[in-house]
Amino acid sequence: MEVNNDGSPPQPEGPKTSPEPSKPTSPEHELTSSSTSSPPPKPPRPTSPEHKLNHSSTSSPPSEPPIPASPESELASSSTSSPLPEPPRHTPPRPDLASSSNTAPPEGCDQNDWVISIKERLDQFSQLDKEVWSRYSIFRAPSNLRKMEPEAYTPQFISIGPFHRGDPNLRLMESHKWRFLRRSLDRTGQDLDVYIGTISPHVAETRGCYAQIFARISNQEFLEMMLLDSCFILELLIGVAEGRRNDDPLFVVRAVLLEIRRDMLLLENQIPFFILEKLFPHIAGSDFKDYSLSQLALFFFNWTVPGSITKSWAHDRVNEKVLHFLHLIRQRLIPLQYKRPPPPPPPPPPPPSSLTSKPRLNFIDTYKHKHLRMRCVSMLVDSGVKFSKRKSSRLTDIEFNFKRGILEIPPLVVNDSTKSIFLNLMAFEQCHPKCSDAISSYVVFMDGLINTPGDVAHLQQRGIINYHLGSEKAVAQLFNDLCRDISIDYIYGSHVFTLCLKLNDYVSLKCPTLKASLRREHFRHPWSYISFGAAVLIIVLTLTQAVYAILAYHVHHS
Repeated sequence: MEVNNDGSPPQPEGPKTSPEPSKPTSPEHELTSSSTSSPPPKPPRPTSPEHKLNHSSTSSPPSEPPIPASPESELASSSTSSPLPEPPRHTPPRPDLASSSNTAPPEGCDQNDWVISIKERLDQFSQLDKEVWSRYSIFRAPSNLRKMEPEAYTPQFISIGPFHRGDPNLRLMESHKWRFLRRSLDRTGQDLDVYIGTISPHVAETRGCYAQIFARISNQEFLEMMLLDSCFILELLIGVAEGRRNDDPLFVVRAVLLEIRRDMLLLENQIPFFILEKLFPHIAGSDFKDYSLSQLALFFFNWTVPGSITKSWAHDRVNEKVLHFLHLIRQRLIPLQYKRPPPPPPPPPPPPSSLTSKPRLNFIDTYKHKHLRMRCVSMLVDSGVKFSKRKSSRLTDIEFNFKRGILEIPPLVVNDSTKSIFLNLMAFEQCHPKCSDAISSYVVFMDGLINTPGDVAHLQQRGIINYHLGSEKAVAQLFNDLCRDISIDYIYGSHVFTLCLKLNDYVSLKCPTLKASLRREHFRHPWSYISFGAAVLIIVLTLTQAVYAILAYHVHHS
């Protein structure tokens, strides 16, 4: 509170220039309505500094004690007497909003401004169009998956794209990116302006593919990053296709290529595929004019993907849009006809008589969903199910022959990169709105089949699993770790869910279970069948001898 030189409080100021809405109980009105003959003024109450500056600008003698002010209102009101620009938001008080709100604002904040700020923030969120988030194709890994395996989503050798740009642990490969750019220009004879002119018109479109706004990266820095990463990737693919082995250190050490392949299939380490396609004709030249970028990429990742790459991979789905390398691998792991089921048609409009009726909840029959049982390999074998390797390179192309009781599963190669690839594929399916849960449902299904090392051994004997992890226990642990934070709900409505229902129906039959029990307990070895055949033959001969003896007896006495 301000005081005079003699220590006495100053006299109250004159009336305000802009009257506030009348409130009978407000202390401000008591102060403004007080006269010179009134008793001594009440103790001053802190209010907005806007009043203080407005009162100080008038020429009337002070009649009220000055009220302490906040810095924001002081700046707002000082604009009338100074050339400073007006604040971006200045809205007059709205008593109707303040009186109609039952929620108290935060302490020290005016209720009118508080409600207005909330409405402005709501207007900002209402501007988020569906087309904006539908363009996202490269995401941060969900926190529920990252907390389980943070190393599986973090590059260990090279950074591609803006998510891990500037990581001090990945700076070693930055010099190789510049070296590969120099090599590409020397090999093709192209000018740098050609590369830059090809990418620069698509900077905004490229930024829109990432589900994050990188405000600290300017467009020029973003263009430089895309140029270096794209040229490095294309030069790497071409070098592997040409069989370079001795002219570059990245091709000599095999472990380096394995680490680069793994990092290039991480969800957070992707760049849009269309940028690579724009530069590919300029960098590939005439030597690879008969090959597509997808063919070179599939050849590069041949030893990394969990499925088996065949020649048909390079020729099918040529018309499908590819978002990035991880999406390309996913397309080749699921069948051609595997697509997200179309949404149900909209319900017909209700009759006029039901417009005033209360809404009803239509519960579906979820008994089979809640009581779905996933049986492991050993349980299915005991129930008469036989396993067979399916001649298909699509991991999710699983079929069950109910009449013969044969479950056909495509072969799976398990190596050091399998876990990371599956986790990033599942993360991509969780983030992308137009992506089905094909890989997630496959992983859940395999986790249900594999519970023990014995299950892995049985699948390996049938040629379904080929692992390079050292032991069957490690393979079983891998699938158990993949589904630690994945719910069984991912298989509902998918092809795998139908398979589980068929398997449960087959297991419930008595005849296949009895046959399997006989084979398991009495016919484990080939000698068991020979012994059984000899026993049957002896019984038949004994019965035949008895029949002839009886017939001979009757003939003799007749």
